[in-house]
Amino acid sequence: CSTGWQGPLCDECIKYPGCKHGTCNDAPFTCRCLPNWGGSFCDQDLDYCGRHQPCLNNGICRNLNSSYSKPFNCSCTRDFTGEYCEIKLAPCTNDPCKRGRCISKDNITYECECQPGWRGDHCEENIDYCLINTCLNGGTCQDLDGPGFQCLCPSGFKGSNCQLRSPCSNSQCVHAVNCKQLIQPVNGIDYECMCQPGWTGQFCDQSKLTF
Repeated sequence: CSTGWQGPLCDECIKYPGCKHGTCNDAPFTCRCLPNWGGSFCDQDLDYCGRHQPCLNNGICRNLNSSYSKPFNCSCTRDFTGEYCEIKLAPCTNDPCKRGRCISKDNITYECECQPGWRGDHCEENIDYCLINTCLNGGTCQDLDGPGFQCLCPSGFKGSNCQLRSPCSNSQCVHAVNCKQLIQPVNGIDYECMCQPGWTGQFCDQSKLTF
């Protein structure tokens, strides 16, 4: 046979010396890699993940190119770590309770002790206090980020549930900034007008300006 050829009919090419997972394909002393192999000698596994499946516990394997020190990398689920996702983490390591405290008694399972105003397996659900509380007299309920609620009262009402009528709701105050409730009515009036600057009188209707 001529140089580079072999076989009974001298029709089989000779691969490049050291070619591991490749062929010469009718061109002597070459090394053409088979699928999923690379490198000058076809000795680099390009599908290490598919061939070896190294990642455990539902970890996701990603093939790396030859510039890395190892041919693969594992992305582990939140409960595992390690090069192969082989190490199980303590249940509270990743702080699974969003708005609460993680408690583990057996180092295997855990439960969440939620902050006030929160509930759910992972304390992820804000309790809507407006579902169990009512704002009166046309008030609008506003749920707070955490425990509690507040009522946005319409003009003339006050109180935690807008249940109290404001003393100024039917007042005769003209130029007042506020009113306050009197314990003892004066001349039948149970409120006092707090006048704006420049005004005086029982109903803040007398100007202090002199012309």
